[in-house]
Amino acid sequence: MTKPNLLALLSIIGLYIAGTLTVAGFFVIYPNVLDMAKNESVAILAPATATLPQLPTASPRQATRLPATATPVVANQDGQVIEVSDDQFQTVVLDSPKLVMVMFHASWCPYCQDMMPVCNALALEYHHKLVVVTVLTDDNEQLATQYGIKGIPTVLFIRNGQVIDTVVGAVSKADLRKYIDGLLG
Repeated sequence: MTKPNLLALLSIIGLYIAGTLTVAGFFVIYPNVLDMAKNESVAILAPATATLPQLPTASPRQATRLPATATPVVANQDGQVIEVSDDQFQTVVLDSPKLVMVMFHASWCPYCQDMMPVCNALALEYHHKLVVVTVLTDDNEQLATQYGIKGIPTVLFIRNGQVIDTVVGAVSKADLRKYIDGLLG
């Protein structure tokens, strides 16, 4: 294996484990994996003894996590985002009489964290017409695989158990509102 390929492999492993890689006593941070793969910008932050900046913490009003045995009859009546697992997906999402917006996300994903306040706002705004649900992909790999989730955040709109639209990537509240209004139309 050539030296650049070995460095790229180690970089990917380092990004997976810690989000950074220490090379020659320095933190190396790639803006994203695609930039790294294209050998584009690499930022050397500081000596490895420096403190790395922390990702912003999620807002205190995150998704309500249902107990594993919970089977709500009508979810989202109070405008809360509901976090579901593989076991609850059928009852909460597929059997819902309302349009359901499902955001697949991960706790380590900053774009997903940016989307949580948007989901919260939409859950409150549309609580009579829309159920807003989140699924942690790391904890629910079966669902992520079943729905072909290849990037996060991914938002699925589901009605009567069928996916009717998909949005991949972080989007604004205004853009999601357009999707929702069009689907509720």
